[in-house]
Amino acid sequence: MIVFDMGARVYNLGRIWIDPDFQDRGIRRAAIAFLHDEIGPGRTWTLDTPSWAVRNHHVYESMGYRKVAEQTTPDGWVEFLYRRDAQPS
Repeated sequence: MIVFDMGARVYNLGRIWIDPDFQDRGIRRAAIAFLHDEIGPGRTWTLDTPSWAVRNHHVYESMGYRKVAEQTTPDGWVEFLYRRDAQPS
């Protein structure tokens, strides 16, 4: 996992990668929940994910993230931008 502190209590989940041999076991969800708990409540989270990664969309949305935008990367990929607003402590 790579997390960036963007300032003003906003964090960006830059990347999370789960080995394909260990996918679909809840590891991604547990890892993100760990980050939310470790960094603490009252933080806003952002992330981006490829438009074709439908399983990612489902996990993020089920964890309180909402799609806020779409953008095309310089190499032509469409990615979705997600945001999870600060949760009360």
